[in-house]
Amino acid sequence: MAATSGVVHRQVEGYRRPAGGDEPEVTSNRHFQFGGENGYLSQAIKFSPSQSGFVGESPVAREILGLAQKLSALHSTVLITGESGVGKGLVARMIHSGGPRAEQPFVTVSCTGLPSELVESELFGHEKGAFTGAYEKRVGRVEIADQGTLFLDEVGDLPLDLQPKLLNFLQERTFTRLGSNKTISVDVRVIAATNQDLKGLCREKRFREDLYFRLNVLLLHIPALRSRKEDIPSLVDYILTRISQYRRCKSFLVAEDAFEALLRYDWPGNVRELENILERSTAFCSDFTIRYNDVPSEILNHAAPDIAEANSLDGLSLAEITQMAILRTLDLCGGNKSQAARRLGISEKTIYNKIRELRSSDRNGALLHGNALENLFQKKTERVAVR
Repeated sequence: MAATSGVVHRQVEGYRRPAGGDEPEVTSNRHFQFGGENGYLSQAIKFSPSQSGFVGESPVAREILGLAQKLSALHSTVLITGESGVGKGLVARMIHSGGPRAEQPFVTVSCTGLPSELVESELFGHEKGAFTGAYEKRVGRVEIADQGTLFLDEVGDLPLDLQPKLLNFLQERTFTRLGSNKTISVDVRVIAATNQDLKGLCREKRFREDLYFRLNVLLLHIPALRSRKEDIPSLVDYILTRISQYRRCKSFLVAEDAFEALLRYDWPGNVRELENILERSTAFCSDFTIRYNDVPSEILNHAAPDIAEANSLDGLSLAEITQMAILRTLDLCGGNKSQAARRLGISEKTIYNKIRELRSSDRNGALLHGNALENLFQKKTERVAVR
């Protein structure tokens, strides 16, 4: 049986299939095929004429893309938050490319790890002789972005002594180059991104509160990949398609057990880590097929079933095991009850009913808040000890 691109095996039902597409065909040797020209990559949700690179079929991804589309039509400042590697830069570029400034420059400034003087020079430019090593005049990124979009990446790392100058620029849209007294006006849209808690930094006096409010006009949060695992199949398809295209090679297959390991892993490095793992796996695989042993050991070791944890079910009642399954799945799904219900094969109404039962049986609410599983195991341990 010939395989088609974008295959999602029945083993991972509950993960959303291509919208409007036919039932995916499954290879006879139980592989997933990715990277073909006719995959559903071309159907990835996007509104920009250029390929956005932010791929997802989950309700969360659809919501992000819908919000980005709305924001693209506006001129207000946008603050994008989320962990490192979730795709904040891709969303920023997508907002730019979907709006009226799409044909104008999209200019990125990294605020991480540079001294104040260098960051200021990057942003606003400098005149010849403005500081040691300034042998010629330099136009800053703000000026280059005129009529377009300025993307301030990891703005939470901006040095404190430079924050008043950025605040003044955001208020007036004017600046002066280092070593100059001439005021320059520009028309730019500003999009900022951070993986830090800016409110917390404000409380610690490491970030100006007035700058935070100036940046936080329109807020867009991108959840971690572990809370939207429905997107992993389409992300794998997209990434492997891109790898096969730039290597000019055949489409890649992913063996079922290898694919399941990818699904079990929590991806602390998010989409960036997934890209790196697939790049590494395709480099060493044979016959353009990623098998279980081609997946790096750190992924396999983390994704392997925990035998000790499975043994700890001994002594639990059926009701407690049911509670544990629901709590674990809710945790894996980032609290998304609809997604948890699909993964458990039960209705969303059943999820809500079980939560109400848990709340009524646990007056302190411990089971429904942090360390839920640990609390459940602790109760079991205490009960066994009493026996």
